[in-house]
Amino acid sequence: MRLCCGRQKWTLQKRFNEFSDINDALKDKHARMPALPAKTYFPLKKSADIDDRAQQLNVYMKELVNRADMRSS
Repeated sequence: MRLCCGRQKWTLQKRFNEFSDINDALKDKHARMPALPAKTYFPLKKSADIDDRAQQLNVYMKELVNRADMRSS
């Protein structure tokens, strides 16, 4: 996953649980968090499902990066 904010660019290679942990930590400090995609009970195996999850996480991270209060956390 690649994120951009102005001239800043980041590439993230994380598992879903790591995004979930970040989300939980940020929820303790910030109100009105963007929605994290739902967890699945079984590992995603189809490339279409993996791509869909990546797109959902990309939207989630863009929403975080676009908030000044999140960039300072």
